Amino acid sequence: MKAGGENGRRTFAAVPGWRSGAAPARVALPTTIQNSPPVGAIVYDLYHTGMIATEILEQFGASQKALAKGEVLFAEGEPAGFYYQVVWGEVRMINQIEDGTEFIQGIFGPGQSFGEPPLFGQFPYPSSAVASQPSAVYKLPAAVLTELLREHFGIHQNFLVTLSRRLQYKSMQAKEMSSYSADHQLLTLLAYFKRQAGNPPAFQVPLTRQELGDLTGLRVETVIRTVKQLEQAGKLALQDGKIII
Repeated sequence: MKAGGENGRRTFAAVPGWRSGAAPARVALPTTIQNSPPVGAIVYDLYHTGMIATEILEQFGASQKALAKGEVLFAEGEPAGFYYQVVWGEVRMINQIEDGTEFIQGIFGPGQSFGEPPLFGQFPYPSSAVASQPSAVYKLPAAVLTELLREHFGIHQNFLVTLSRRLQYKSMQAKEMSSYSADHQLLTLLAYFKRQAGNPPAFQVPLTRQELGDLTGLRVETVIRTVKQLEQAGKLALQDGKIII
């Protein structure tokens, strides 16, 4: 992680596979292939229930913070003191491995919150939050969030649902990484994404090979080779370089 940056902002070094601020071009696909939902929607749950309505956040005094691409909102090991929710853009929770590579813990888009477990459990952040493109987030102090949840029990319940779904994803991820081969890991992850998108007959995966590697801990070379093997085995299709499952 870079200690500085423009205007004193903390930034992460450029990571291969991280997307630019511009929206990625859409590949022209047959009507039988469903267009991909936002990346953040499929990595955890398409129907993210933990978000707090904008008017409620503003009623409780939430402020907005702008983030430059690559800016670190908080770093691994720092104390948790605020609730964060994406206004626009994209924020990723990542860990930097000793060899310099990154492991993506989560991807969050507009309306999605992140970093809540350390806030509720009162322990340091286990990973860093980095803007993968120009973004803005709502920021609300922990004590104010507690009061908000006391007054809005429905939001409290929604947080339980969202955190439970994330735990389910993490359990699946840990099992795959510790027990199975690269092809099994990728197929399980892709099948999970497809279910999150409503299980259409054909689904275009909105992630690069590098991003799939960052989500599974596999090297990008392994992902590229395994995807080609899976295509040859008839377990997925490739169209203009995009993975279809």
